[in-house]
Amino acid sequence: KEMNSTGVMMAVKSPAIPMQFRGTGVALLNGIVEDLVSIMANERLGDISRKADAPFLGASLGFGDVSNDLHALMADVTSKDGEAIPAFTALMTEMERIRRYGFTPDEFDRAKTNILKRYERSMNNAESRQNPQFVDMFISHFTQGEPYMDPEYAYNTVQQYLAMLSPDMVNMAAKQLYGDNNIVLFYTAPEREGLAVPTEAELTAVLAAVKNAEIE
Repeated sequence: KEMNSTGVMMAVKSPAIPMQFRGTGVALLNGIVEDLVSIMANERLGDISRKADAPFLGASLGFGDVSNDLHALMADVTSKDGEAIPAFTALMTEMERIRRYGFTPDEFDRAKTNILKRYERSMNNAESRQNPQFVDMFISHFTQGEPYMDPEYAYNTVQQYLAMLSPDMVNMAAKQLYGDNNIVLFYTAPEREGLAVPTEAELTAVLAAVKNAEIE
């Protein structure tokens, strides 16, 4: 009853990078690629949500560790009550479009600029950091194996890695967004009389329908 919106989230589970390898260049590069995909996908989803006839109220895509040994792609969509299936279909259609056709060079360039600006801000504000910012990074390093990097070192390193990447390389990664296995679907909505709850079959049918749909 306390829910104030209707939503569907899809989590695609995969093994997390082992802690002993999270301080390596391969792990950093993988994180940058996921960051690029997230930025470009969310730009598209944001554009759709702002249309007058938008099929959903909002949608997002991101990556993250669920635990020290479990990683996940998480995509979610919010909709008007009773419109979860059309909204979820629209989200999955856009994800399938990304998987099939990838992103454009212009989208890639904007995402690269976005990431670099973020690291540049951190570098420029390095002297104004307060204790909690240091502590949080040390805790992440100790508990999750995440590397601690000085902001200037992080900026220069990420800049070098971004220079190595191309739209084609990122699009190859996008093709592997998800498959047929290790998918978990979550449905949330207010408990309200007259509001129908989608069945498991209706939700999973969306995955099959979009996979076989004609998408430009």
